[in-house]
Amino acid sequence: MTHYTANNSDHLGTRVFLDGVEVEDVYECDDAEGWLVRARRNSDGKLMADPLTCEALTDLLYGVVTVIPPVR
Repeated sequence: MTHYTANNSDHLGTRVFLDGVEVEDVYECDDAEGWLVRARRNSDGKLMADPLTCEALTDLLYGVVTVIPPVR
């Protein structure tokens, strides 16, 4: 799988790793291009949002992305 998106129901339960470390809250990633977008959390572990737009803040990270699809 090259491109993963969290809003595709076929991808529910998919595990995503960046440089060998599992990453939670991934919205989208591409293992061929080596990037992922995840939700940003504060030091208390709570999701962060832009105070003006209320949109979720995200982080774009680069590295070796490994996607493990769920066992069906």
